[in-house]
Amino acid sequence: MSGLNASDKGGTPLKTPRTDWPTTARTPDNIQKVKECLAKNRRVAVRTIAEEVRIGRDLIVTQDLGKRKLCYRLVPHTLRSEQMQLRLDACGDLTDMTDRDPNFIKHHRHR
Repeated sequence: MSGLNASDKGGTPLKTPRTDWPTTARTPDNIQKVKECLAKNRRVAVRTIAEEVRIGRDLIVTQDLGKRKLCYRLVPHTLRSEQMQLRLDACGDLTDMTDRDPNFIKHHRHR
């Protein structure tokens, strides 16, 4: 059995070929569509572009347009109310500590 059709413990195949997307995805038309997606929103996820244009994830972005990934983490653009409250509480605690001891920062710096 090849690596693509091997199954884990006799179950379903680990990878099956995609049948929903065309194999000739790197066409000038698709490259233009990807450029337009990136022009609209430079922070758009590669996965979102792939779903919108219906192509594989990285080829056009990395090879044809010469872009590269800078960050693999999702960064929330807005804080939930609980997150905002936690940050406010932490800042308040730090403010209280520095009000009580003006040398607090000097004593607790990383060395």
